[in-house]
Amino acid sequence: MLKHIIPFITEKLYLKVNLEKTAVCHISKVKYLGYGFYTTGWITTAGTRT
Repeated sequence: MLKHIIPFITEKLYLKVNLEKTAVCHISKVKYLGYGFYTTGWITTAGTRT
C-alpha cells in the first residue's frame, strides 16, 4: 500500500515523507503527537487515553 501512496505524496504534492514514522495500520494503533484514535461503538474520537 505504501509503495503506491508515497510516490503520489512526494512527486505530485511535493511533500516529504518520514519513512521511519510512516505506517499503514488500523486506526486504533495510531498515535499522533501524543493523541490516539479510539472507537466507542460507531464514534471514533481523538484524545489521550489515561
